[in-house]
Amino acid sequence: MLSQAAALRSRAVTVIDTDYLVIGAGAAGMAFADSLITESDADVVMVDRRHAPGGHWNDAYPFVRLHQPSAFYGVNSRVLGTDSIDTVGPNAGFYERATAAEICEYFRRVLEERLLASGRVRFFGMCDYRFDQSGDHQFVSRLTGAASTVRVRRKIVDATYLETAVPSTHIPSFGVDPNVRLIPINDLVALSEPGSGYTVIGAGKTGMDACIWLLDSGADAYGQGMHSYEVAWEDNDPDRIVLIVHFQDRDSYMANASRAATDTDYQRQLEYLDGEPEWIDVNYADYVGKPLAGN
Repeated sequence: MLSQAAALRSRAVTVIDTDYLVIGAGAAGMAFADSLITESDADVVMVDRRHAPGGHWNDAYPFVRLHQPSAFYGVNSRVLGTDSIDTVGPNAGFYERATAAEICEYFRRVLEERLLASGRVRFFGMCDYRFDQSGDHQFVSRLTGAASTVRVRRKIVDATYLETAVPSTHIPSFGVDPNVRLIPINDLVALSEPGSGYTVIGAGKTGMDACIWLLDSGADAYGQGMHSYEVAWEDNDPDRIVLIVHFQDRDSYMANASRAATDTDYQRQLEYLDGEPEWIDVNYADYVGKPLAGN
C-alpha cells in the first residue's frame, strides 16, 4: 500500500492550459467541439464522467433507436449511418434509425479519428468536473482521485446543461409497494421469469419503446383477444363473486389460458379467495347491449 505521503504525491495537481473547456462529451459537446476545430484554430479540453463519448447513449436500453433518421443526428464532419432506407422490419420504407450501439461507435470514431487526430482536442474520460470557489476549474479522476486544474483562456462550455436523465442511472422519485417489482427499461431484456403483467410508467419515447418492444416480444399474448369482463356479486350472498370474461373466439381464450403468466396471476388471486372457483365455459348464441367493463 502507498504511504500517505506517496498517495499525496500521486495525486499532485496537474495544470492544463486550453482555449475551451467542454464539460460533457454527449451529442451536444461532441457537435460543438467538432464545429469549433473546423471553424477555428482553438485548443479544446473535453471532460466527461463516462469512460467514452456518447453521453446517455452509453446508459440507454439495448433496443433503443433514434426517433429520427440517422443522417439528421451527430456532428457536421461525419454522417451517421449510410443514409439508406430500411427494407425489412417495422421501419421498412423509411430512412435508417441508428441503435444505441451504433451511435456509441459513431461518437468513438469521431473522437479518435477526427477530434483527437487533429492534435487540438484532449479527452479526459471517467472524470468529474469541479468548480473551485476561488475561480479555478478542476476535474478529478473517478479511478485514481487525481485532480487537474484547467486554466481557460476563452470559454467554458457546459454541454450537460440539458442532459437526458436515464431511469437506469438514478433512484425513482416515487414510492413503490414492496410487493411490486420495479425495474428500469434496460432490465426487460434480462428477465428470467415472466411477470403477471406489465405497467409502463411514463408515456414519452422511452415508454412507447417499452410498449412496442413488449408487444413485439409476445407480451400482448396476455389477454389477447379478450373483448371485455364484468364483475358482480349475488344479492343473497355478497361473498359469492361472479366474474364474466368475454373473448372474441375460443382460440384466443385457449391461448390466454395456456400461458404460464396467466397461471401465475391466477395463483396470486387464489390468495384472496376461500377456495378454488367454479369454472363454467359457455358459447354465446347471441349478445345484445354494451359490456359494463373492460371495453
